[in-house]
Amino acid sequence: MGRRKQYMGSLMRKAALILLLCFEFCLVFGQSHYPLNRRPTNAEDKLAEQNNNCLHRNKYTASQRLRFYPFNKAVYVKLVSFEDYSAGPPSKIHIDGNTSKRVNTDSIYESKIPFRNKYINYSVFKEIKVIDKFSLNKLTDILYNIGDKAPNWIGDSGYSCYSPRNAILFIDDKGNTFAHIDICFECHQYRVSSEKIKMGEFCEQKFDIIKGFFKSTGIEYGVTRIK
Repeated sequence: MGRRKQYMGSLMRKAALILLLCFEFCLVFGQSHYPLNRRPTNAEDKLAEQNNNCLHRNKYTASQRLRFYPFNKAVYVKLVSFEDYSAGPPSKIHIDGNTSKRVNTDSIYESKIPFRNKYINYSVFKEIKVIDKFSLNKLTDILYNIGDKAPNWIGDSGYSCYSPRNAILFIDDKGNTFAHIDICFECHQYRVSSEKIKMGEFCEQKFDIIKGFFKSTGIEYGVTRIK
């Protein structure tokens, strides 16, 4: 009977210790996230901005980076530029001299969209660059080895606008463009064709770094000019 009491007492002490450790963990973890009922202090904002700066780390080797989808399925990768048609069809009121007549521009708009489901309209691209192995290694290094300087509670959410003029296309061994990432450097936004595509951490300067990569390959529209 005495041994059973000692055993039960030992269990209760262990349970109490586990609860205490859980409480301390929650307390520490909670301190790294700002409560919703207060604004961060100026010092916290300044620290968050510093942590959001980009830092290069050799986190993944070249071979490891190529195992990420869609690079693992791509025979080659293309960079392209195109006019922005994200706003939808233009107005159906066409002014002709002093008269106005209604014209259907939906079909015109539909024919200008670069990406519709799995169909890629190559005829609308202004520039197309197939990148070599050296540039491919540089691109994956930018995406997966450049991130926040330190763990951060904020990120670059971009602007409310979205006017994409550039994209990264992934082509398989049958010549099909099976995945794409369209990018708006002006608005600091991007869209992916599949949730399987991971873009890495988007620190403060990440879009500018990718933009510089596009420029280095000779892409101009959407990078150095938008007209």
